[in-house]
Amino acid sequence: MISKIAQKIMDETPLDEQIFVRQYTNIIVRIYELLESKGLTQQELAK
Repeated sequence: MISKIAQKIMDETPLDEQIFVRQYTNIIVRIYELLESKGLTQQELAK
């Protein structure tokens, strides 16, 4: 259950920003999954 404060923030956040954050988060999660599947760390990827 979402708190009243969090719900108020979500209600006041423009839809395009909500979509951007959702997509950005999905990209980050996918990168992490790929790194994990290849046995790489973020530091190794950066090199």
